[in-house]
Amino acid sequence: MSTDGIVPPAKSTAPPPRSPTRAGAILLSAPVGLTAACLMLAIMMGCMSLSIGNRTVESPPCEEGVLCQQGEAHVPGNEKVFVRYPLPYPHPPNLEISCTFDDCTVEKENRDGFLLKNPNCLGRTVKWKARGAKCEPPPVPPPITSAPGPAPAPAPAAELPAAPIPYEAPPPKPAP
Repeated sequence: MSTDGIVPPAKSTAPPPRSPTRAGAILLSAPVGLTAACLMLAIMMGCMSLSIGNRTVESPPCEEGVLCQQGEAHVPGNEKVFVRYPLPYPHPPNLEISCTFDDCTVEKENRDGFLLKNPNCLGRTVKWKARGAKCEPPPVPPPITSAPGPAPAPAPAAELPAAPIPYEAPPPKPAP
């Protein structure tokens, strides 16, 4: 063996790479991956308690004739937010609010909502609970029955001219 400065490459003792097995190819296929992603999304969405608008209407824990509603509202820093009740009350309800530092205040209360004010520079999430009398549905008017009698006289028909009347434009105004 000559030693003219060239070193032969070292031989690797690692086994050659294997091609994926049929089971591995099936598990890594696109349909299986898509099914697994959909299943994980369904599990995550099922575990979350989603309520649109963060408002709920409770009826079982309240007494008869009392409407209980609760929810959350996010108030940005140094701003005011008007929160509407999902169902309005006939009179302003008893309102309770709470937030982390108890620094948000109710500026105005109506029968359909309230105005929250955040005096801080950071946003706050305010939890609220309102209890009040339910709005009674309007009474159903009795059906109107017409008594048989003489038929009303027909309205007189508007008289149309015998021939069309041409429209004449007003004269132009002189320029000042």
